[in-house]
Amino acid sequence: MNIRSEKGFTLIELLVVVAILGIICVGIVRGFTRYNANAEETRAQKEMMDLALQVEKYRSENFTFKGFPKTTMTLPLNATGNNIRYSLSIVDIDSGSDLTNSKSTGYSWAIKAVAKEGSSNYSLLLNSYGERCKNLSASRVTNTDCGDAIQGSKQW
Repeated sequence: MNIRSEKGFTLIELLVVVAILGIICVGIVRGFTRYNANAEETRAQKEMMDLALQVEKYRSENFTFKGFPKTTMTLPLNATGNNIRYSLSIVDIDSGSDLTNSKSTGYSWAIKAVAKEGSSNYSLLLNSYGERCKNLSASRVTNTDCGDAIQGSKQW
Protein backbone atom coordinates (compact mmCIF):
# COMPACT_ATOMS: atom_id res chain seq x y z
CA MET A 1 0.00 0.00 0.00
CA ASN A 2 1.47 3.29 -1.10
CA ILE A 3 0.25 6.28 0.95
CA ARG A 4 1.19 9.71 -0.25
CA SER A 5 1.78 12.18 2.49
CA GLU A 6 2.42 15.22 0.31
CA LYS A 7 1.03 18.46 1.64
CA GLY A 8 -0.35 21.32 -0.46
CA PHE A 9 -3.36 22.60 -2.33
CA THR A 10 -4.83 21.25 -5.51
CA LEU A 11 -5.23 23.44 -8.55
CA ILE A 12 -9.02 23.43 -8.11
CA GLU A 13 -8.74 24.70 -4.55
CA LEU A 14 -6.46 27.55 -5.65
CA LEU A 15 -8.81 28.50 -8.50
CA VAL A 16 -11.79 28.63 -6.11
CA VAL A 17 -9.89 30.92 -3.73
CA VAL A 18 -8.82 33.23 -6.58
CA ALA A 19 -12.42 33.38 -7.88
CA ILE A 20 -13.76 34.29 -4.44
CA LEU A 21 -11.12 37.00 -4.00
CA GLY A 22 -12.00 38.39 -7.45
CA ILE A 23 -15.68 38.65 -6.53
CA ILE A 24 -14.82 40.41 -3.27
CA CYS A 25 -12.54 42.89 -5.11
CA VAL A 26 -15.28 43.73 -7.63
CA GLY A 27 -17.66 44.52 -4.77
CA ILE A 28 -15.11 46.73 -3.07
CA VAL A 29 -14.34 48.69 -6.25
CA ARG A 30 -18.05 49.23 -6.97
CA GLY A 31 -18.67 50.44 -3.43
CA PHE A 32 -15.71 52.80 -3.54
CA THR A 33 -16.83 54.26 -6.89
CA ARG A 34 -20.36 54.92 -5.57
CA TYR A 35 -18.92 56.38 -2.38
CA ASN A 36 -16.89 58.89 -4.43
CA ALA A 37 -19.92 59.84 -6.52
CA ASN A 38 -21.97 60.40 -3.34
CA ALA A 39 -19.20 62.54 -1.84
CA GLU A 40 -19.05 64.69 -5.00
CA GLU A 41 -22.83 65.11 -4.99
CA THR A 42 -22.84 66.08 -1.32
CA ARG A 43 -20.10 68.65 -1.96
CA ALA A 44 -22.12 70.13 -4.84
CA GLN A 45 -25.21 70.35 -2.62
CA LYS A 46 -23.20 72.11 0.09
CA GLU A 47 -21.78 74.65 -2.37
CA MET A 48 -25.29 75.28 -3.74
CA MET A 49 -26.67 75.89 -0.24
CA ASP A 50 -23.78 78.25 0.54
CA LEU A 51 -24.41 80.17 -2.68
CA ALA A 52 -28.15 80.33 -1.89
CA LEU A 53 -27.33 81.90 1.48
CA GLN A 54 -25.17 84.52 -0.24
CA VAL A 55 -27.95 85.33 -2.73
CA GLU A 56 -30.54 85.68 0.02
CA LYS A 57 -28.19 87.90 2.03
CA TYR A 58 -27.71 90.06 -1.07
CA ARG A 59 -31.50 90.36 -1.43
CA SER A 60 -31.94 91.33 2.22
CA GLU A 61 -29.45 94.17 1.71
CA ASN A 62 -30.61 95.31 -1.77
CA PHE A 63 -34.30 94.26 -1.83
CA THR A 64 -33.77 92.38 -5.10
CA PHE A 65 -31.71 89.53 -6.50
CA LYS A 66 -30.90 91.66 -9.54
CA GLY A 67 -27.26 92.64 -9.62
CA PHE A 68 -25.95 89.64 -7.70
CA PRO A 69 -22.48 89.03 -9.14
CA LYS A 70 -22.32 86.48 -11.94
CA THR A 71 -21.28 83.24 -10.33
CA THR A 72 -20.00 80.10 -12.00
CA MET A 73 -17.73 77.55 -10.42
CA THR A 74 -16.43 74.06 -10.96
CA LEU A 75 -16.20 71.24 -8.48
CA PRO A 76 -13.77 70.30 -7.22
CA LEU A 77 -12.98 73.99 -6.83
CA ASN A 78 -10.67 75.34 -9.54
CA ALA A 79 -10.60 71.98 -11.34
CA THR A 80 -9.86 71.92 -15.05
CA GLY A 81 -10.37 69.51 -17.93
CA ASN A 82 -11.26 65.94 -17.05
CA ASN A 83 -11.03 66.66 -13.31
CA ILE A 84 -14.27 68.72 -13.36
CA ARG A 85 -17.17 66.79 -11.84
CA TYR A 86 -19.78 69.59 -11.63
CA SER A 87 -20.28 73.04 -13.14
CA LEU A 88 -22.37 75.36 -10.96
CA SER A 89 -24.17 78.46 -12.20
CA ILE A 90 -26.87 80.79 -10.94
CA VAL A 91 -29.51 82.39 -13.19
CA ASP A 92 -32.68 84.46 -13.03
CA ILE A 93 -35.62 82.02 -13.36
CA ASP A 94 -37.82 84.36 -15.37
CA SER A 95 -35.28 85.48 -17.97
CA GLY A 96 -32.84 82.57 -17.86
CA SER A 97 -29.94 85.04 -17.81
CA ASP A 98 -27.48 85.76 -15.03
CA LEU A 99 -28.63 88.14 -12.31
CA THR A 100 -26.43 91.00 -13.55
CA ASN A 101 -28.10 91.01 -16.99
CA SER A 102 -30.47 93.89 -17.76
CA LYS A 103 -33.14 91.30 -18.71
CA SER A 104 -33.06 89.87 -15.20
CA THR A 105 -36.24 90.54 -13.21
CA GLY A 106 -34.51 90.01 -9.87
CA TYR A 107 -37.52 88.19 -8.40
CA SER A 108 -36.22 84.62 -8.37
CA TRP A 109 -33.09 82.56 -8.90
CA ALA A 110 -32.03 79.02 -9.75
CA ILE A 111 -28.71 77.34 -9.04
CA LYS A 112 -27.87 74.38 -11.24
CA ALA A 113 -25.00 71.94 -10.76
CA VAL A 114 -24.58 70.09 -14.03
CA ALA A 115 -22.70 66.81 -13.77
CA LYS A 116 -19.84 66.10 -16.13
CA GLU A 117 -21.16 64.45 -19.28
CA GLY A 118 -20.80 60.69 -19.20
CA SER A 119 -20.55 60.49 -15.41
CA SER A 120 -22.92 58.55 -13.19
CA ASN A 121 -23.54 61.65 -11.05
CA TYR A 122 -26.86 63.44 -10.76
CA SER A 123 -27.35 66.98 -12.05
CA LEU A 124 -28.84 69.12 -9.28
CA LEU A 125 -31.24 72.07 -8.96
CA LEU A 126 -31.90 74.47 -6.10
CA ASN A 127 -34.12 77.50 -6.63
CA SER A 128 -35.79 80.33 -4.74
CA TYR A 129 -39.15 78.51 -4.93
CA GLY A 130 -37.73 75.86 -2.58
CA GLU A 131 -37.24 73.19 -5.23
CA ARG A 132 -34.35 70.84 -4.47
CA CYS A 133 -34.16 68.00 -6.96
CA LYS A 134 -31.78 65.91 -9.02
CA ASN A 135 -31.82 63.83 -12.19
CA LEU A 136 -29.28 61.63 -13.95
CA SER A 137 -30.25 63.34 -17.22
CA ALA A 138 -28.89 66.90 -17.18
CA SER A 139 -31.25 67.89 -20.02
CA ARG A 140 -34.27 67.30 -17.75
CA VAL A 141 -33.02 69.74 -15.12
CA THR A 142 -34.57 73.13 -15.90
CA ASN A 143 -34.67 76.29 -13.79
CA THR A 144 -37.92 75.21 -12.14
CA ASP A 145 -37.84 71.40 -11.86
CA CYS A 146 -36.03 68.15 -12.67
CA GLY A 147 -38.84 66.39 -14.52
CA ASP A 148 -41.09 63.85 -12.84
CA ALA A 149 -40.33 60.60 -11.01
CA ILE A 150 -40.91 58.57 -14.18
CA GLN A 151 -38.19 60.61 -15.89
CA GLY A 152 -35.79 59.92 -12.99
CA SER A 153 -36.28 62.99 -10.83
CA LYS A 154 -35.53 62.67 -7.10
CA GLN A 155 -35.66 65.15 -4.24
CA TRP A 156 -32.63 65.91 -2.09
